Amino acid sequence: MIVKNEEKYLKDCLESVKNLVNEIVIVDTGSTDNTVSIAKEYNAKVYNFEWINDFSAARNYALSKSTGDWILYLDADERLEPGSIHELKKILNTVTKAGYFCTVKSIDSENERDHSIRYVRLFKNSPDIKFRGKVHEQITDSLVENGYQIQHSKIVINHIGYDVSKEEKEKKAKRNLELLLEDYNQSKSSYSLFQLGQTYYILENNDKAKEIFSELIKKDDLDNALKAEAYAYLAQIEHSKFNSSDAEKLIDKAIELNPKQTYYYLFMSKVYLRQQNLYKAKIYAKKAMEANKSINNNELLNKQTIYVDNREIIYFGLFLSFRSQDSDSTEYFIKELYRIIKDEEANHKLQLIKLMECVLNGREINEEIADIIEKHLNKYNLDLLITVLEAQKNTDIKLRLFNYIHELYPKNTDAIKNIAQIYDQKGATAEAIQLMEANKDIMLNDPAALFYLASFYIKGGRFNEAIDIFEYMEKSFAQMGEIIQKVKLIKEKLKGFAVAN
Repeated sequence: MIVKNEEKYLKDCLESVKNLVNEIVIVDTGSTDNTVSIAKEYNAKVYNFEWINDFSAARNYALSKSTGDWILYLDADERLEPGSIHELKKILNTVTKAGYFCTVKSIDSENERDHSIRYVRLFKNSPDIKFRGKVHEQITDSLVENGYQIQHSKIVINHIGYDVSKEEKEKKAKRNLELLLEDYNQSKSSYSLFQLGQTYYILENNDKAKEIFSELIKKDDLDNALKAEAYAYLAQIEHSKFNSSDAEKLIDKAIELNPKQTYYYLFMSKVYLRQQNLYKAKIYAKKAMEANKSINNNELLNKQTIYVDNREIIYFGLFLSFRSQDSDSTEYFIKELYRIIKDEEANHKLQLIKLMECVLNGREINEEIADIIEKHLNKYNLDLLITVLEAQKNTDIKLRLFNYIHELYPKNTDAIKNIAQIYDQKGATAEAIQLMEANKDIMLNDPAALFYLASFYIKGGRFNEAIDIFEYMEKSFAQMGEIIQKVKLIKEKLKGFAVAN
């Protein structure tokens, strides 16, 4: 292990392996907290190493100090899953000259989605084996060059270091960027270039990320799993710019290269939703569900797996089914919902069933159901429940629940739009404008929300401000032809009023 100021994470990491390993080798690169004393509590051999902006150099120094027959390398923010101990022990009793792929699961609450990447983390020790790469260091090439067999294992390592805020991720990405640039300039490897593209994407430099991923998809030496990811990143970049046609083609290519990846199908479903093609959106939501059900079987085949919670797919499928009034599709996703909640606490399960029966059958929401919604509302069923609420007639119930949603999810523009619309219906257009102006920054990527604000400006006689909104929309959503045509028509009609005003 290499560490620096890891007192927050180190103890739990060492706890996860203390009864399994014969030797713990830790290379410290300048800790000023309790990291070293924690390591010594576990009888670790601790060596100091002057940091030279090279992770592989530090790893290789640790290797030089390791005397065991096998090497398992971890980071302080990783933990060996208890269920993996039996298989690891079995491998340690073999004499095979081999390296073993392990699954590293990265927990990411901020992005609401966990990732799994397969790395060789366990290998037979040899002085000829060396890590490469200044950052995101790799061992596989060295193992292969030295005649090692590369085999699969079911060993799982849980990585919690990415379960941090967006700001922390960006800080880490900025730290790595300089090293990645230096590494790529030296190695020119496709893997280093892929890591560079990911880093620019995290830093929201989509132009640079697009440039890199566009180069990567042309490379013959990039394996299909990473090439599929490059296509998926490009699809997400185009989707963010409302280029739905390009996003569709790109994610389709990702699926072709890696048809076992659940998230690709779910993303394609969302692309079709934006195109208002609910029929295809439902097909791909079902494909995502089926792919997710077999993910444990596919996991060994994928070097990089993006985990999708079953509830995200199910509620998105129910949202599409409700939008299209498709009873067969509703039945499919309801069955899947009941399958995954069958072991939950009885009262919780009954409330959820009661809620689904009410909302999907188009019944009016009363105070009792409103209470259940507040109890069961989550990030997965949010879109479904917002769509159901929009169809309700009782404005008091609607306002109560949309305010609750806005409180829990302040960046959700649908809740803001609906609250503003209710204000306007009640004759409080000024309050509607005030609410939307207070949240204008988060509405800049939502053309429907901007259209609402412009309409309120028009109603209030604020024509110049409405024109400003429409001109912003023309520049930012040029690809959305139907909307832009409507915007231009209204804008031209307004210009006469604006001058008079």
